[in-house]
Amino acid sequence: MKALLALFLGTLVVCGKVAGEKDASTKRSTMSSSSMMQMKKWRYSEAAKKMMSGKLMKSSSKSSMSSGGKGSTKSEEKVMMMRRMMMRGKGTGYSPAYKSTLKPTRSPSVPTVPTLVPTILLDAESFQRCLIVMAVADINRDDSLNPEEYVRFILRLSMAQFVGETFEDLDPLLQDNYTFLAGEGTDLNVTGSKPGQTTDDDQYLRRICTYTLTLLGNGVNPPTRVPSPATDEFLAECFLSMALSDTDRNNQLDEAEYVTFVNRFTSDNYDEESFDDLGPILKENFMMLASDGGFIDVTGARPGEETTEELVSVCLMTQEAVDTFFEAFP
Repeated sequence: MKALLALFLGTLVVCGKVAGEKDASTKRSTMSSSSMMQMKKWRYSEAAKKMMSGKLMKSSSKSSMSSGGKGSTKSEEKVMMMRRMMMRGKGTGYSPAYKSTLKPTRSPSVPTVPTLVPTILLDAESFQRCLIVMAVADINRDDSLNPEEYVRFILRLSMAQFVGETFEDLDPLLQDNYTFLAGEGTDLNVTGSKPGQTTDDDQYLRRICTYTLTLLGNGVNPPTRVPSPATDEFLAECFLSMALSDTDRNNQLDEAEYVTFVNRFTSDNYDEESFDDLGPILKENFMMLASDGGFIDVTGARPGEETTEELVSVCLMTQEAVDTFFEAFP
């Protein structure tokens, strides 16, 4: 029994030692793996980076020493000197502080019209009326408007607000409008504006009307009309001619009554009897002044009635049409 007990105790002691050694081995392996992890973390820490960079610098210095001998300090000074020279822009071809001495070239002046965005949208009726104005303004019937004819175009398009103006008298915006639309050294092409004509470039004619009407509506103030005894007398005679020509007393002039008005207006110097016999300029004048119903409104033309600006425009534009006709056919 004693022998068996001693054998059992001995076995326990041996097992304890083995277990202790295994625990110690496990702790050592755990500590070893933990240390390895910390070593890895340390290797990538900021301090490790600094130390590694220091080592690299030392190794670089050693390599330069081995290749250049004792001249490593001079080499470093030379590099520093080159850097300073580069920053100063001396002798290296690099100048960060360079300032251009070139002055910007001004672009050629362009007409001011394109900067004014067209705000008038032409419907079919307004466009047709504008085409008639173009046709009336084309005195020599060559399908183009020279500067003088352009003034007539402006006069009629503005309902006679620019009476007596020359091209040089026009607002600079209107002058630039002509130059922009016509082009330097050319006249304004209005091919397709006359009744019965066709054109492949309808948009070009629309552009002429849109730009010009926009300026007249938004960008240009017409000259102030100065009343004078001669003007007052002329208008009084014109209003009387309107009233006498309105034979049916409905305050409207139809085509036949318009012919009578033209004859009275010219003191019977123009004695045509029918609308079809009128010259094209006088026909187009009626077409432009007439409303949708085919007549000219002359309300206010009778003595004692209050006249309107529209009546003044009818008189002035008819006078211009008559003058143009007699200039073309003296």
